[in-house]
Amino acid sequence: LLQEIIFMMEDSSSLDPLCIILVKSGAHGGKLLFRYPFNAHPSHPTSPNNIIRDNPYALTISEDLLNQRVNTEPTNIKDGQLDGLSDETLANLFSVSKIMCGAKFELKLNDVRFVGHPVSLEPDASCESLVRKTTITMFHIVFALRA
Repeated sequence: LLQEIIFMMEDSSSLDPLCIILVKSGAHGGKLLFRYPFNAHPSHPTSPNNIIRDNPYALTISEDLLNQRVNTEPTNIKDGQLDGLSDETLANLFSVSKIMCGAKFELKLNDVRFVGHPVSLEPDASCESLVRKTTITMFHIVFALRA
């Protein structure tokens, strides 16, 4: 019994969220409202040689990629936190549409599983008398977990 408890305690760190993300969709499009933990050092697009490029759309010669390939799987986890995805990318990935609202959302990207629930704030026809003016019409709360 003690060994099972110790195993559960050691394994519980894999259940801790890597990141919590809140994205809104409104009249002016989607935007990342909240990200915890905050990414103080946003990543820049780099080449295989870790050279920061001026042009993020510049191509890398394929022969260089073959020589730089390492037998490791791509990862988006660094120091126990979500890494490698900018705020703009997260906002685009988790932008909300009316069709998605009310259903669960799940996306696996490399070694990170994103689980969320998009919500609509637009009133239905029965609540027209309680209409409030707001720029936020839909939002999406997403938890990043280890896959």
